[in-house]
Amino acid sequence: MKIHFLSNSLKTNSGFANVTKNLSYELRKLGHEVTMSGMQTSISPEYTYGIISYPIMSFVDEESQFKDNLMKVNPDVVIYVGEMYSDISQLIKVFPRTITYTPIEDLGIPYSIVHDLNSVVINGGKVIAQCSYGFNEMVRHDIQSTGYIYHGYNENVFKPLSNSEITSRYCFYSTEVGKESTDPRKLCGCYNCNVPLNEQLFCPKFKDETTLFCKYINNKWTEMNDLPIYRLKEEFTNKFVYLFVGQNHRLRKKIDRLLKAFSLLLDSKQMKDRLHLHLHTQPQSNTGINILTLLNKFGIQDNVSFSYNGWRSSGGSEEALCRLYNLSDVGVTASSSEGFGLPILESMVCGKPVIATDCTSMTELIGIDQPQTKTTNQRGLLAKIGDNDLISAEITRQLVDISDLSTKMKEIYTNKELRKKCSENCLEFVKPYTWNQIALKWDKLIREMK
Repeated sequence: MKIHFLSNSLKTNSGFANVTKNLSYELRKLGHEVTMSGMQTSISPEYTYGIISYPIMSFVDEESQFKDNLMKVNPDVVIYVGEMYSDISQLIKVFPRTITYTPIEDLGIPYSIVHDLNSVVINGGKVIAQCSYGFNEMVRHDIQSTGYIYHGYNENVFKPLSNSEITSRYCFYSTEVGKESTDPRKLCGCYNCNVPLNEQLFCPKFKDETTLFCKYINNKWTEMNDLPIYRLKEEFTNKFVYLFVGQNHRLRKKIDRLLKAFSLLLDSKQMKDRLHLHLHTQPQSNTGINILTLLNKFGIQDNVSFSYNGWRSSGGSEEALCRLYNLSDVGVTASSSEGFGLPILESMVCGKPVIATDCTSMTELIGIDQPQTKTTNQRGLLAKIGDNDLISAEITRQLVDISDLSTKMKEIYTNKELRKKCSENCLEFVKPYTWNQIALKWDKLIREMK
């Protein structure tokens, strides 16, 4: 079948682009013909995944552009991956057989979005939530959702790694980011670098993937340019590492609360010598907060570091992220809401428990104790809600209790057996959620649309 995606450009550093990329790739493997209308698409319409992307330039009659793209490809089904807002609402009503895959991040859904999602169903399409929480919230607001489908993960990349695997080198051009920026076949004649490492390193085109690394040295923040990914292990030697992965964009992630909770942990020299918080995000952002200022305010500069490559989402390939997860001891977030939370799933795939706010999708991903049956399926710890944040008359977000988050961070540090049990539960939980298994659910849904 001909499937046309409407989503962020595959070259855009976002969760929506990540989902679109992986899902479209797996659907192609199942025999579907896949194209996309890429919002913010660059001039080049061809991607090395074999997906042809037709641009939709912002502020230039997006509806006409999308209709023109549809005429070019004549799809059987359109899949929209992204948030709901006024401009997009018009686009998803253009084509009758549209599947809308949208996150529900908050407690409450504006009436306009309820109306627009139900319009998709009335028009012959389907509405799919991204998690159980999102689906239940849709039901609560009388949205005619078909159900929910989780995001997936790349099982060929994300997995627990040994110390030697963490520090193993790989060619940047063999990563999905490298393939986006160039065609490895034109560069060095190959597309995937599968030769043995000792031969690979003799390749004249070999290039290590690197990151920008920022830490506090000699009373000032210092940026280290082009640090190879495998060298990050040296930075965390003899440290217990909490890892945050997310955007420094607006205020939803509540990074300020995470920093305050971490500062409460560092109440002794032993803790200061042992604990480290690494944030895979930009330390300063025009669309977020100045994290460096907060660190100076809390006096915890020596215990925090950053890695980042691109705007907002921090960049880097899946291979780089896998190594970051494996270098950490636990994942952590103080987010006030999540539509799904890919870093949570990816961290668990690497056997790392996660500490998060007890709300939205985070509650179901991390799991809870079940004392009544004397069993546990928890995959980390959930910090209780301390307050609410009213976003609008219809939307509320949950604010984590900073003291409880700090307590949970200390508990998982001091309880080795808890970490071990949570890690085992993580690895068991993630088994059904590889992208190839997730794609089979989408394949069934798509074929029902014809």
